[in-house]
Amino acid sequence: EEIAALPKAITLNDAKAVEQAAENYAKLSDVQKALVSNKAVLDAAQEKIAQLQVEKAANEAAAKAVEEEIAALPKAITLNEAAAVEQAATNYSKLSDVQKALVANKDVLDAAQEKIAQLQAEKAANEAAAKAVEEEIAALPKDITLNDTKLVETIAAKYNVLTEVQKALVPNKDVLDAAQATIANLKVEKETNEAAAKAVREEIAALPELITLKEAAAVSKASTSYAMLTEAQKTL
Repeated sequence: EEIAALPKAITLNDAKAVEQAAENYAKLSDVQKALVSNKAVLDAAQEKIAQLQVEKAANEAAAKAVEEEIAALPKAITLNEAAAVEQAATNYSKLSDVQKALVANKDVLDAAQEKIAQLQAEKAANEAAAKAVEEEIAALPKDITLNDTKLVETIAAKYNVLTEVQKALVPNKDVLDAAQATIANLKVEKETNEAAAKAVREEIAALPELITLKEAAAVSKASTSYAMLTEAQKTL
């Protein structure tokens, strides 16, 4: 009767009942055992329990392995952990639904995957922003003139609004620096030339319209001043 009371679909919840029935059967004498007509049912139940226990152990071991893999991930996730997070996610996806339900820290894996996705998006955005400036710098003419002032200033402004991370991704910043230095030098040179030319113009303009021998020294001085100008200054 105890055996007959066992459910047809044996689960691990029935382990105690099956064990108790088996113990009671074992206590019977051989004559009494021979009178138990449904011993096969008990044998099948015991076999089923053993099978379920093996499955449970296997499920727990598989889940435990992934759980430990997730637990080994650092708290502060960076892109350096991308491969480890991906591997943990792959291993989790290979588990059965029963095994997945036994992984207690799946939320940690979810958070890690979300962080990696966020960091990868940020990396892509940073690289794109840096690449745009890098290409503009690369397009600058080799021989910078004052005509390129506005272009160089515009590129420099775009570089300056980049984040520090993005700036570090611009490999040709030295080219921009050189272009800015050239522009600065050309501006100083231009101002110097204009000042020198202006001084000589004013010296010439101070000469009277009617030149006499009294102006010989002044004319000679103005002529000497002009001769000392560079070709660029003379054109001014």
